[in-house]
Amino acid sequence: MQVVEREPLIASLESLLDGAARGHGKVAIVSGEAGVGKSTLLAAFRPTIADDVLIMDGACENFGVAEPLGPLYDFARQMGWNLAAMLEEAGGFIALFFEIVRLLDACSETILICVEDAHWADDATLNLIRYLSRRIDRSRLLLIITVRSDDTPAYDRLMRAMDGVPVGNWCEVVVPRLTKDGVTTLVEPAGLDVDAVFSATGGNPFFVSQLVKSRVIGEIPSSVRHAVLERVASLPPGTREVLIAASISPEEISEEFVAAVVGRTVTQALSTCRDVGLLVEHGGRYRFQHELGRQAIEQSATILERKAFNSRALAYLSARKVSISKLVHHAKEANDLPAIHTLAPDAAKQASAVGAHRQALRHLEVAVAFSDDLDELSRANLFAAVAFESHLVGLMERAIAAQLKALNIYRNRGNVLKEGDSLRWLSRLSYLAGNRNDADRYGTLAIEFLERLSATPELAMAYSNAAQLAMLASDAETAEDMGRRAIALAGPAMLNCPDILCHALNNVATATCRRDPGRARSMLGESLEIALDHDYQEHAARFYTNRGWVEMRLFAADAAEAILRRGIAYCVERDLDTWRDYMRGELAELFLLLGRWDEAAALASSVIDNSNAAPLVRYPAAITMAVLKTRRGQDVDHLLDFLARFHKNGRELQRLAPYAD
Repeated sequence: MQVVEREPLIASLESLLDGAARGHGKVAIVSGEAGVGKSTLLAAFRPTIADDVLIMDGACENFGVAEPLGPLYDFARQMGWNLAAMLEEAGGFIALFFEIVRLLDACSETILICVEDAHWADDATLNLIRYLSRRIDRSRLLLIITVRSDDTPAYDRLMRAMDGVPVGNWCEVVVPRLTKDGVTTLVEPAGLDVDAVFSATGGNPFFVSQLVKSRVIGEIPSSVRHAVLERVASLPPGTREVLIAASISPEEISEEFVAAVVGRTVTQALSTCRDVGLLVEHGGRYRFQHELGRQAIEQSATILERKAFNSRALAYLSARKVSISKLVHHAKEANDLPAIHTLAPDAAKQASAVGAHRQALRHLEVAVAFSDDLDELSRANLFAAVAFESHLVGLMERAIAAQLKALNIYRNRGNVLKEGDSLRWLSRLSYLAGNRNDADRYGTLAIEFLERLSATPELAMAYSNAAQLAMLASDAETAEDMGRRAIALAGPAMLNCPDILCHALNNVATATCRRDPGRARSMLGESLEIALDHDYQEHAARFYTNRGWVEMRLFAADAAEAILRRGIAYCVERDLDTWRDYMRGELAELFLLLGRWDEAAALASSVIDNSNAAPLVRYPAAITMAVLKTRRGQDVDHLLDFLARFHKNGRELQRLAPYAD
């Protein structure tokens, strides 16, 4: 269909690509409602691009649970990268992202990367977008991302991912609906009533295109769905069946795939669907003109049709190298319980490994929903996995509820080791949820249960958890006692668990810093050495956080500032935003103590205003801002209300003292 009223937007994209060619890279977020023509805009932009520009195309697909790093796999196929080998060699998604940036920087051409439909993006893809966006300004790269602005939660997720990206590194290109003049240009040649079409569509280009293609002269359909289904109804029954079979997959599909799903030759039927504009053919593969049309057709199928087609799709794809997320999608739609039991947990593990924790959680929720016929131990392990992934995305109440279900099963089965470790984990989850009383109660019970067994890593971690709780409560004696027990068990002479040893050393050092500063600094240094040797990034970030706190308590302002700045830089490079923001709050507190009020206010505001930051992470910044506003005679009621929430279920001196002041 003719493209109208998009010339200024195309000119904006041309200007951004010219800037990238001069070494001023940029991110352009192309936003607009579903059907407004974001992909059409990019298609119209393509002919203006010089031949020497390297174009990489990727898309996020609507598989229910997004495929982790789906667009990156698209890029890898185009560029000949072995992404699986790269990920295995990198050992983590941040190292993988670093390698991707290195490969892009090594290209001599100007690069245009297009990521379509980011409203279906997984967490790992959003992390990759953020990683590239933070480093794009001195590159020859233009990154274009399309997203639906009417899908508010998904749009907000993308905008939150851009928090912390320098404002000069990105811009938003808003695609509006067509004006009445634009609609007139499109519908008059078809002999349609312009006023009726404009009233029905509101200027949505996709809806307009469906009416034009259907050549409706009488009554105008009331929705895109009705317009699409009226066109489908005119097809022969066999062709309609092929179209429905094609609609069960949201990505581009081959003729071979559709034939396997239908169980017969489909060449003529696909050609008919292409000729009437329901499908688009590109390079021997087919896709729907728009996702709205695909969904309308898929939803028109009967339950039995969808189940049968998805079952055949699962059988066909299982014999080929496809992402496990796609297999889970078809297994779920086919209600294939054995396949779900195997595939969904594996898909969750793969998603979690690359940082796509929301997608991992959704896969696990699928597994739980279909777990009634599983044995109790398998169900308990699923609940425990749900708890872990829930806590990683900040859903603490859901995490606690799932862990309690796992605990009850382990208890009923008499599994003391699992029961004790569940109690220790509930202690940690309760603390993160702001319930200090439950954290102490569960932590004590965990040790009581695990001490019934021989020396285990679980007992060592329970001791270290108790040391951490005592340290946070300013109970140095208990922290040192429990920490020493953990160190003895986790050390090379016993269990040789370097991660637990690293954790325990940090706890003891931080708790005893006032009694013996030299020893505390030495133990913290030992914990950092372990963290760096094993690439324990969270433990390294915890070192910088606690060492900065220690230096502040010892009134070593210069050392504290240097450590916190190093720690913040470490976290920015590795996208450890939780630790970064906590240390920013600490640094703001230091600036306040030094009389650098404006710097303190700016830094504290950057944390408080970050909607991604958990409440516990914002606490140091909120304390700093509350003190500063009080000194300046400004209103602090909203900050005091926020801070008061942390004292309802247990109190810690480190939080209570500044609040009371």
